[in-house]
Amino acid sequence: MGVGFKKYVIAFILFVVTLGIYAQVFNHPFVNYDDDLYVYANPVVERGLTLEGVCWAFTTFHAANWHPLTWISHMLDTSLFGLDPGLHHLISAIFHAMNASLLFIILFRMTAGIWQSALVAALFAVHPLHVESVAWVAERKDVLSGFFFLLVLWAYARYCDRPTIRRYIPVFLFLALGLMAKPMLVTVPFLLLVLDWWPLRRSSGAAPASRARLLYEKVPLLGLSAASCVITYIAQKTGDTVQTIEVFSFSARIANSLFSYAEYLLKTVWPINLAVIYPHPASYGAGIPLWGVAGAGIALVLLTTAATWQMGSRPWIAAGWMWYLGMLVPVIGLVQVGSQAIADRYTYLPLIGIFMAVAWSIPFESPWKGIARHATALAVGIALVAFSVLSWSQLHYWQSPQSLFSHALAATENNWVAWDKLGNLHMAARRYGDAISCYESALRINSSDFYAWNNLGVANLNMGNIRPATDQFRMALAKKPDYAKAHYNLGNALEQQGLRGEAIAHFREALRLNPDYSQARIRLEMLSISGNMR
Repeated sequence: MGVGFKKYVIAFILFVVTLGIYAQVFNHPFVNYDDDLYVYANPVVERGLTLEGVCWAFTTFHAANWHPLTWISHMLDTSLFGLDPGLHHLISAIFHAMNASLLFIILFRMTAGIWQSALVAALFAVHPLHVESVAWVAERKDVLSGFFFLLVLWAYARYCDRPTIRRYIPVFLFLALGLMAKPMLVTVPFLLLVLDWWPLRRSSGAAPASRARLLYEKVPLLGLSAASCVITYIAQKTGDTVQTIEVFSFSARIANSLFSYAEYLLKTVWPINLAVIYPHPASYGAGIPLWGVAGAGIALVLLTTAATWQMGSRPWIAAGWMWYLGMLVPVIGLVQVGSQAIADRYTYLPLIGIFMAVAWSIPFESPWKGIARHATALAVGIALVAFSVLSWSQLHYWQSPQSLFSHALAATENNWVAWDKLGNLHMAARRYGDAISCYESALRINSSDFYAWNNLGVANLNMGNIRPATDQFRMALAKKPDYAKAHYNLGNALEQQGLRGEAIAHFREALRLNPDYSQARIRLEMLSISGNMR
């Protein structure tokens, strides 16, 4: 079998096996965690792919992000499949399977190491840490940006063969498209500098490129990354998701960043107790133990030193390590967005670097015969099977929102976000007593959880407990004065107590904070009509 034919056979096997592992998502529903924002309760996406929707995609900061290609992807799915969650899931699984095959083809093109490239792609395909990116419809942006990221690498390898403007343009365009799917690709220009060193060896070899040229040709790409950073910061600031120093201190951010780098490595080797959300300790007034931060810092220094020491003899270790460190920078928590400490989905592309460092350290081409070679193959096979089984098991938790958030509570500690989401499930089913229990559990962990205070009030209001509900809406507003929903709900509670003037004030404030709040507008109009009739 020729190398070219073997390459396509391996790529096909990767695609089929990956899709087979993820086939169960076809039977999974949407989850009540961002899927509503992205698909099933988003009126623009629900209308499918339209010119108006495309214009909205490029101009909105909805969900505190600017990723127009992601929006367009969801719109296209809705046009083709309606709101059938199984088919939305299936498209994400197909993207992941394509990404695994592409990764193999591109690495093989860059390195000529067929079995090393196959191992990296296989680990990427079946590792449990990647389940979240594929099984969560709202994370379509991961697999979509990953697809364009791999096209950037393909185009860049082609450009390096014969550097011309014509070959550079696809690199620029694919990076632009990737950034419009998810801005996490902002460090790609720096990654390309790493690849210039290994495996492309552009700074050495028969016709080495000057360092100045290698830097100069990245300038347009850095411009794209800088623009994406600015737009993303504005979007997240507008969406009120960027946390302040008062909530997440600088020392807490540094501690979490160090700890996260080490935690991701630990989960790579031992991927158990994975959860959809890992709340940041600072979000509920706690912190990471000093011994944990110190241990993580020492481990990172030792690993960096070891990678640097091996730069001459084993350059793939340093290249893979820099890939891992660099690609995690946008999401490591120095600029804290949201309340999570870490997230499985953040490893989707960074872990490729670790897989490369491991794969090229395995002596596939060793002259050893017999037991040693068979033992190596057996160890690799066992690891891949184990990861595949763990991924299959992890996918089961995504078969319902109830199992997803119940597992998150079992796998983590102090998970007030999971209690919130379980409360929402009970609320939707009108099990108000169970919902109240969940929200109270969330508040025992994080008393500043304005979301839980508001929803606790809604549950009590539905049960006829108007006075407690009123106090809970006021607590929500004490924690977040610009919370439009809490103003609206407090207005309802006050209206039911006959406090018409106060109710009107809160309805007006809700409408001021959110001019599209149709329910607040309707209540104001109804109160105005009833007042005139008197």
